Amino acid sequence: MNVKETVDYRDGNHALQGWLLYGCGCRRPAPGVLVFHEYMGLGGYLKHPLEKLARRGYGVMAADIYGKGVRPENADVALSYSRPLRADRVTLRRRVLAALQCLKQRHGVDPQRIAAVGYSFGGCAALELARSGAAIRAAVSFYGYLDTPLPAAKGAIRAKLLVFHGLRDPVVPLQSLAVYQGEMAAARADSRVITYADAGHGFCNPSMDGSQDPWNRYSRRHDARSWKTLVAFLDEALNGL
Repeated sequence: MNVKETVDYRDGNHALQGWLLYGCGCRRPAPGVLVFHEYMGLGGYLKHPLEKLARRGYGVMAADIYGKGVRPENADVALSYSRPLRADRVTLRRRVLAALQCLKQRHGVDPQRIAAVGYSFGGCAALELARSGAAIRAAVSFYGYLDTPLPAAKGAIRAKLLVFHGLRDPVVPLQSLAVYQGEMAAARADSRVITYADAGHGFCNPSMDGSQDPWNRYSRRHDARSWKTLVAFLDEALNGL
């Protein structure tokens, strides 16, 4: 069993509340992994990767980007929170930096070995954390938004980056991938991009059934493949394996 602790923290006057999980028997201090939620907020399928990462011995924090008690009940409400933050990357960066500071201060987490992982909107958050120059070892985006009005300066990104992207993604257009790669080349970032020709958006989310768009669909195969790659990437970045 994993131990789940509710953690309260703040972005200035804005109250936030996330979850912290430790796997039983993990060594202390453990490497930390920040997990950023998709636009629907904390909960849902996010619990699955949280549990699996904790079982691998990481101190895992599910960060809250919206605010304490904000748990959108439908897509329209969720978009009313995610869209302003996508438009205001300064505030988004403050939110993710507040989460990073919170995780670094947790007992039993090694503040020198932190990674960030995000899904969709959360993938955008993970990349913005890296672009900010934060002292993290790695940042991973699963079908995340790749654009930014605040491109990284040369040498600013300290983290190793990993992006998973479906080439049939109707939410994150293919042209944004080319812009992202150009940005990373100019920034001299250590960035790896893995594309799936037959995948769209949300391929790790079992609730994606393709009813809204045939390429907004869960894929057991791509979920499993990307997870294996993620595990190896985190082991390399956080444990030197």
